Amino acid sequence: MSRTQVFRLFISLGIIAIIISIIVTPSFAIKYFSSDNEITAGGLEQLKLYRVLLVGLGISGILFGIFLKNKTGITSRINSMIETLNTWLNLRSVAFGAIIIGVALRIIVSLRGHNFDFQSYLIVADLMDRGLNVYANTARYNYGPIWFYILKVLYHLASNDEIIFRYLLIIFLSSVDLGIFFILRKKCGNLAGFLFLLNPISIIITGYHNQFDNLAILLGLLSILFISDNWDEPIHGHKLIGLLLLGLSITTKHILFIFPIWLAIKQKGLFQKLLTMFIPVAIFIFSFLPFWAEGKNGIIQNVFLYKSFNNLPFYWLFVPSSVQNLTPRLLWIIILVLTPFLLRKHKLIDYFLYYSAIMVATSPAIANQYLAIAVPFASVFINPFTILYSVIGTFFLLSTSTGLHYSLPITVNQTQSYNLLILVLTFGIVFSLWKDQLIKNAKNLINNIFVEFKNQLGIRD
Repeated sequence: MSRTQVFRLFISLGIIAIIISIIVTPSFAIKYFSSDNEITAGGLEQLKLYRVLLVGLGISGILFGIFLKNKTGITSRINSMIETLNTWLNLRSVAFGAIIIGVALRIIVSLRGHNFDFQSYLIVADLMDRGLNVYANTARYNYGPIWFYILKVLYHLASNDEIIFRYLLIIFLSSVDLGIFFILRKKCGNLAGFLFLLNPISIIITGYHNQFDNLAILLGLLSILFISDNWDEPIHGHKLIGLLLLGLSITTKHILFIFPIWLAIKQKGLFQKLLTMFIPVAIFIFSFLPFWAEGKNGIIQNVFLYKSFNNLPFYWLFVPSSVQNLTPRLLWIIILVLTPFLLRKHKLIDYFLYYSAIMVATSPAIANQYLAIAVPFASVFINPFTILYSVIGTFFLLSTSTGLHYSLPITVNQTQSYNLLILVLTFGIVFSLWKDQLIKNAKNLINNIFVEFKNQLGIRD
C-alpha cells in the first residue's frame, strides 16, 4: 500500500462521509426511511447528531489523509502491520480458535429463543417422520425437497426431541458456515474467511434464525470450484459436476436461480451455453416429480408463486418513477439478467459474490435471513459501505423484535433499517466496481477545491 493510496483512501472516506451528511436531511430521511412519513423530535435530534458526527469524521479523514501524505514512514508501518496480520491469520491455532469462538457464539445466540422458521421446521420434520407429502400438507415450506430430507435426518437423530433437534440443526448450519469459511479463506485470503465466520450477521442468522441460505451458498461456492475459469472447455468432467452442484444449490433454496444465465454468458459455444443453463434448472424442476401427483397445488402456490415480504427497498430508493410501471419482480429479473454483461470479465469467485450481493440489493423482498447472503461479498470486498452494512445489520438484528430483541438506547424501525441496509449495500457494490474511478474523481475534486480556495484567498504557489 503506497503513501498515495493511503492518502486517497482517507480523502475518499472523508468526502463520502461529508456527502452522506449533506444528503441525509430530515426530509430525505422522512421520504426514504420512515414507514409513516414522519419523524419524532427525538429522531430529529438523533439525525442531527449523526450528521454532525459524519461531518466531523469526514473532515478528520481528509486532514488525516493530508497528514499521511507527508509522512513517509507511516505507510511502511501500515504495510508491516498488514503483513504481520496475514502471518498471524495463517497460524492454525488462530484458525482453530476462530472456529471454536464462531461455533460457540452461534450456540449462545440460540439461547435468545427462536422464531417462526423453527416452528415451520418442526411441522415439516413431523410430516416427514409420518411419511406424508410436505407440499400437500403445509403452506409453510417454500423450497425444493433437499432441505426437508435434511430436517428428517436431524429429527430422527434427535429422537424427535425438539431441544436436541434445535441444537443438531445449529451444529449442522454452523458446519455449513465453516465450509464457506474454508473456501473464502482459500480463494480470497485469510481475512475474508475470518470476517465471514465472525460476522455477527452470519452468527445471528445461523444461531438464532436457523435459516439455511448458507447451505445454498456453500453448494454454489463448491460448484464454481469445479467449474473453474476455463470457458473454452466443453461441459464434461469437473464442469459437469459443478453444474450438478449448482442444481442442488437451487433445489435447496433458489437463491442462485438466475446464476446459470451468468455462467452461460461466460461459457463459449451456443450448445455449451444452453447446457449450462439447462442442467441446473432441470435438476430443480425434476426434483419435484416424486411429489407432484399429490402435492402439485402446494408446489405451484407455495414454491413457484411464493412471494415474501414485498417491502421493495431498492425499488423505492433507486428506481425512477418513469420505470415504476414495471412490476418489482420483473425489474429484479431484468437487472439480474443484464448485470452479468457488465461483470463477465471478473474471475469466477468474484462473479459469484457480485451475483449474491446484487441479488439481495435489488430484491423486491427483504427479510432478516437475506442479509446473510451478502456477508461473503462484504467479507471479501471491504470498503466503507460494506463495513457499514455489517455494522448496521448487526445493530438491527440485535435490537429488532424479529431478531435477538435486546433493548438498545435507540429504537430500530424495521422498514428504515432495511432501506438503510440496501442503500449501503448498493453503494458498496458500486464502490467495489468503480473504486479507482471514484477515488480519481474525488482526488480531482479535492485538488480543484484547494486551488479555488487558494485563489479566493489570493495565495500563490
